[in-house]
Amino acid sequence: MSDKKRTVWNFFDRIEGDKVVWIIALMLILFSIVCIFSSTSRLLEGTQTRIDIVRSQLFVVLGGIVLIIICYNIKSIKFFRWLSKWGFLFSFTLLALLLSKISLPFLRSVEINGARRILQLAGFQVHVFEVVKVAMVMYLAWALDAFKKKELKWPAKDIWKKILYIYAPFLATILMIIPGSNSAALFIGGIMFIVILLGGGNLRDMAILAAAAVVIILGCWGIYEISDKKLMGRIGTAISRISEGEDWEQKVLDARPGSDEYYR
Repeated sequence: MSDKKRTVWNFFDRIEGDKVVWIIALMLILFSIVCIFSSTSRLLEGTQTRIDIVRSQLFVVLGGIVLIIICYNIKSIKFFRWLSKWGFLFSFTLLALLLSKISLPFLRSVEINGARRILQLAGFQVHVFEVVKVAMVMYLAWALDAFKKKELKWPAKDIWKKILYIYAPFLATILMIIPGSNSAALFIGGIMFIVILLGGGNLRDMAILAAAAVVIILGCWGIYEISDKKLMGRIGTAISRISEGEDWEQKVLDARPGSDEYYR
């Protein structure tokens, strides 16, 4: 029997993989466009129009679709496993560049309101925390799977394998994110914690990991206080938001896009 004729109408029938995942991806894309369109009045700067903002978002969406299609056509899971094991090294490098305040003609760490979240790369902005979030989820998924399959050859004891490949990267990532954003550290830390928990972390290990994260946060607060509030400035921002009782959401909404208040 001859293959069914390919037409535009049966395009989705020919797509391989879980259709639910594709539908979720499509809904997220449409949702992002609607959100941007409904918020354009607050995002406009200078001579920009609503069409400029929507056009910019459409380019971002198009780039995302192209990336999805590229990943979709890579059939070998081994490639993604190989890519995932470099996730922590890649994240560490990006965060180190961000914290080092690098300033080169083609690469620059951008400071906004005393915090560093963005790398300016040849005219493009790289939102480091978003990249780190994805890279670390992929890395931890690889590390947990490799640990279960006994693929980690060194060190010899399982506890040291957990510390070296799972727990140390988790804590190091949180520690390097805190100077740039407390909320991002909590959010990304929470995601990584859930990944480890779902990947087979036992209750005792998870409790130790959570306690270590709390110690890191308290240590950062201690550095902030000892340095006379000159270091770890984002800790001070978090404290002021909790203690001052200001309506920060309204303050951001009222702020001019691009101003210091807007990025707090």
